Amino acid sequence: MIFQYPKLEQQDRDVLEMIRQLRRDLRHQVNVNPVRWTGFLRRNTFARALQGSNSIEGFNADLSEAVAIVDEEKPETLEAETEKALTCYRTALTYILRLHDDPYAQINAQLIRSLHFMMLNYDMTMLPGQWRPGPIRVVHELTGKTVYDGPSPHEVPNLIDELVSQITDARIESSTVLAAMAHLNLTMIHPFRDGNGRMSRALQTLVLTRNNVLSPVFCSIEEWLGRNTDAYYKVLGEIGKGKWSPKNNALPWVRFCLVAHYQQAATLVKRNAVIGRMWGNGKAQETAWSPGANRTCADGCCVQLQGQKRSLSARERNFRRCCEP
Repeated sequence: MIFQYPKLEQQDRDVLEMIRQLRRDLRHQVNVNPVRWTGFLRRNTFARALQGSNSIEGFNADLSEAVAIVDEEKPETLEAETEKALTCYRTALTYILRLHDDPYAQINAQLIRSLHFMMLNYDMTMLPGQWRPGPIRVVHELTGKTVYDGPSPHEVPNLIDELVSQITDARIESSTVLAAMAHLNLTMIHPFRDGNGRMSRALQTLVLTRNNVLSPVFCSIEEWLGRNTDAYYKVLGEIGKGKWSPKNNALPWVRFCLVAHYQQAATLVKRNAVIGRMWGNGKAQETAWSPGANRTCADGCCVQLQGQKRSLSARERNFRRCCEP
């Protein structure tokens, strides 16, 4: 038995509808605006998800470093292990985003194991892609106290099969709630020696992308969780109560995730609007420096071209500033 999909109340359905409306607004904005504009927003959002999920595990990078990892660059300012962890997570998350419209892709135990291997193959001592061979416990780093005991390793394969059956149940009312349950169950099963948190957050994103909730990169709450790590651990502790207890009510966890989805979607809508204003200002400057405007001589054209380059550079700087927290 695993944690069951909870019975939703009307207030939960109301919040789900508010989230859907924000996603509709964002989808409309993304579809009608220039590719370069939305491309910047996608890249920035991807980098923030990468940064947020890994910061929870102690792999810290600033936004510029995360963007460099997304761009397949190697920031010299990052520690070697952090750079490897972020690079591997980028590979796994990229694969997840590519699966959203693949009609032949299936979520199953082997896919979960494969994604885990992508995330942790920089450290083979963590048995990437393999179920843990023994018991596991989560220990509070500062106090040294055990805060959670996972189920027996012999139960893991069957529990994962149950999880996959839950994920692929077509009768589920909400994909957003279903994805939250996938996150909760994988976290509590703790099937791997390490990397369970990252894998659980990635699985939540995978379930959302497979159910066409939104353009894949915009449906993740990993950025939000990275900003609210204490609250994240607190609610997981309240649900788990120190040991594998799948009969516990998962509704508080679902409501926590609904808050995360609403606030993350609202942030993206606002961020997109700010970028839009910056884009408009940049286009105005670009027009003012058009190479064809008042062209009188070769030297004049050269000056205008240089001005146009300065305008474009300023726009990129404005984009970066408006997207900082």
